Amino acid sequence: MTVGTRGAIGTTVAIGLEAVRRGLRAPSGIRTETARLPKNGSWVPRVTRDRPLLRDALGLAPLDGIVASGWDRSALSLSAAARKHGVVDTALLAALDDVLPEAAPYDAVERVGDGFSRHGRPLGSAREACDLLRRDIAAFRTTAELDEVVVVNLMPTAPPVPPDPALETLPRFEAALEASSPAITAGMLYFYAACREGCSHINFTPNLVEVPALRELAARCGVPFAGRDGKTGQTFLKTVLASAFRSRDLHVRGWFSTNILGNSDGLALSAPDALSTKVSSKLEALEQTLGYPVTSPSGEPAHLVSIHYYPPRGDAKEAWDNIDLCGFLDAPMQVKVNFLCQDSALAAPLVIDLVRFAAHARGRGEAGVLDYLSGYFKTPLTAGQDHTPEHDFFAQDAALALYVEAAAAAPSPGPLMAEKGPAAR
Repeated sequence: MTVGTRGAIGTTVAIGLEAVRRGLRAPSGIRTETARLPKNGSWVPRVTRDRPLLRDALGLAPLDGIVASGWDRSALSLSAAARKHGVVDTALLAALDDVLPEAAPYDAVERVGDGFSRHGRPLGSAREACDLLRRDIAAFRTTAELDEVVVVNLMPTAPPVPPDPALETLPRFEAALEASSPAITAGMLYFYAACREGCSHINFTPNLVEVPALRELAARCGVPFAGRDGKTGQTFLKTVLASAFRSRDLHVRGWFSTNILGNSDGLALSAPDALSTKVSSKLEALEQTLGYPVTSPSGEPAHLVSIHYYPPRGDAKEAWDNIDLCGFLDAPMQVKVNFLCQDSALAAPLVIDLVRFAAHARGRGEAGVLDYLSGYFKTPLTAGQDHTPEHDFFAQDAALALYVEAAAAAPSPGPLMAEKGPAAR
């Protein structure tokens, strides 16, 4: 269940699943569908026939067993929303028109002023909003006859969340729900509802929802979660290049990044507060990958990131990087990268991978942060609040390979039962 299911990423996920299932498109980018089981902690070439496919080795949910639904403020049909976003080509949409599900999404819960609303109707409290979301999850699970539900946050980027005592412990958070505390965001409500309904949670946004109180709840409910901020385009290339520069001891003296995009995410980022959340996520990844702050020879900060909303581009984002390096004998060098990409087409297969891994983790009885999925995120979560996340892309990829190999060799103990019902409050 995606929060923002009629957005560009949500529609691309749902239509992409249907296109691949019907053989109309290859599963390009869906690593859980194409990769083979690693050997000795290393990924093997896909042509290595003596190694099973990762999906089979782990017993991941088959693509034809995944049902896409979720919440949105828009009541557009899936095909109408896809045409609006312009990510999926019209020929593919025409081929799928007769088979795409037309069920309307569940009404989204949003923060409006001092409270929350659903489809324009003010709600009595944040507690009422959570109860409605829980009912949606339960209804979807029953109607679609599902073994597992994974909640994926695809909400627009929001302003930073200031510290607040209400977010520090579960009892305080529960009291804050009754009072609709301004410290609680809509994204936190979806995470709370997911935990109470025993659903894995994926935060694909840069928004902070994994506050200490909800980490405590996830542990109590035996719920796995992963995030934050899907690493799809510019930051993916940045961490790959930075990892290589560090390996070759090429010192980065400056890195200027800019990108333009015209989709709903770009529109959200035109608000200064939301932009600061996204820029912070992008800045952190580089310097933690390199292991040092990027400064000019005079000591000035020299890692600059700018993002611009440019409506004519739609979902076709352009990311441009200029990198200044210092080599042997202080020889100056430059690297320039111009990445023209389809933002949602990069994100959708990652979401599908994450959903399969999260459902698998729940089936194995895992709970808490799934840190082996750090390679999918700009700001990877760690098990401890004080732990430094790993940003080196190759180290992240090796950690995933080690996990997959170990999980394939170990029996699954079965899912944990989450706390449900009034007693779970």
